[in-house]
Amino acid sequence: MSGVLPEMVNAEMIEMRDTVKFLREFGCNEQVVKETLADEPTTQEIHDEALRWREQHMRDASWVKLLLEGDVQAVRELTLCSIVLTQPIKDSSA
Repeated sequence: MSGVLPEMVNAEMIEMRDTVKFLREFGCNEQVVKETLADEPTTQEIHDEALRWREQHMRDASWVKLLLEGDVQAVRELTLCSIVLTQPIKDSSA
C-alpha cells in the first residue's frame, strides 16, 4: 500500500488513502491497516471485550480528561477500539 492514487480517483479511494495515512501516523502496523481497509471480520469475543474496554474507560474521569486534552496514547487507544467495534463480526456458525 503505497498511498499513491491513480489519475482517475473516486471518493472511496481518497477515503482509503486518508485512512491509511491516519493509521500509519498513529503507529498502526501494516496488518492493522490491511485488516481495517479490507473490513476483516472480528470475533464476537474480541468485539465484546472492546466494548467492555470502551465502557470502562469512558467511565474513568482521568482517562476521559486525557482523551479530551488530546493525549496521543488515549486517542490511539480509542481509535483502535473503534476500529474493532466497527468491523463486522464473524459468523460463529460457519
